Amino acid sequence: MLAYFLTEMSDTPKPRVLWIEDDQKYARLLEMELGSRFAFEVHAELTPELGSHCGPGSKFDAILIDMHLARGRQGPQDFKAIRGLGFTGPIFVLSNDETTVSKLEMLALGVDDYLWKVMPTEELTLRLSNAIQRYREKRLEQPASPPSLAGLEMNLGRLSATLHSRPLELSKIEFRIFLVLFRHHPQPTPIETLKKDAWESAIVEDGTLSTFFWKLNKKTQGWSYRIVRSGEEVSLKAYGRTTES
Repeated sequence: MLAYFLTEMSDTPKPRVLWIEDDQKYARLLEMELGSRFAFEVHAELTPELGSHCGPGSKFDAILIDMHLARGRQGPQDFKAIRGLGFTGPIFVLSNDETTVSKLEMLALGVDDYLWKVMPTEELTLRLSNAIQRYREKRLEQPASPPSLAGLEMNLGRLSATLHSRPLELSKIEFRIFLVLFRHHPQPTPIETLKKDAWESAIVEDGTLSTFFWKLNKKTQGWSYRIVRSGEEVSLKAYGRTTES
């Protein structure tokens, strides 16, 4: 298995991509294409060490994994391991399989995008660059210290949370809900803003919102704040100062 480091030559900080690929012939061809046409500098390793490459101090902006390896026995575990190590950049799958079923299978595992090996190099390069830029912009918006409130702490690198130093099991959407509420606290958060930032969609049923708020309040029993909705706004209210309807 080969891992490649792709560095795009540009005036901005060079995006670096850890590429895990077992097709050496294809890898060499793409290496020549990227190097000659798009000024990518390609470095190769025989085996990628996830522990040293994907931690909080990782020098990589994105990870590109071959479909065959991603679908293998260790594929889903590897995705979780990469995120668990603190890697916050985009993860892509690269494949010859253009079927919708395969694409949905990989997206369901949590990858950011599904790319085809027959895709024009220009498109592949743009997709990588655009995703990396979006993640860089998000990191710039993140606070210097982890968001925390009255014992509830959010770990942005690991996408995890603790309540009074104990692990708090949150889904991806639940984690985003708290991040949005923390960002606006102590001011209320407009419901439309929460939908767009947590679900990335303006179409979220009121019943879905209520269910998530109820589940989060239940998960955080013992915390001194509760999620309270009032009309078209939602807030983190100090427990005891308001009552939940």
